[in-house]
Amino acid sequence: RAISWDIVKKNNGRVVNFIGDQVFFVTDSLTDGANIALALTAPGTFLECGEVRAGLGWCRVITTEGDVFGPGVNLTARISAAAEPSEVLIDQKAAQILELLPEYSVVQQQSFTARGLGTIAPARLRYANDPRP
Repeated sequence: RAISWDIVKKNNGRVVNFIGDQVFFVTDSLTDGANIALALTAPGTFLECGEVRAGLGWCRVITTEGDVFGPGVNLTARISAAAEPSEVLIDQKAAQILELLPEYSVVQQQSFTARGLGTIAPARLRYANDPRP
């Protein structure tokens, strides 16, 4: 929790809550969110816990009493569950924006069906200089 909290705060995010071993955060900037997700999933960040996976969505949300709600929250949770260890999957809105920025690499992934949401077509996010295949 402490490592997650520090990464989120350092990159201008706000921790909404911890759910089991998951951290739910929000940012005002998509690039801040991308940097947080990539830092959280970087190999070796959580040596004692193993590799981490993340989902990132760019959407409007409703905030009330410190919590965050909306269809994008559900979509992002489903994308996160579909990610492989050390992988960040993002929604199509985020992909359309981040693929235009030279510091990121965005690669479309296989679509999947999520109960209640239909077909989801995520993309994998990495830094452009990431040496992994």
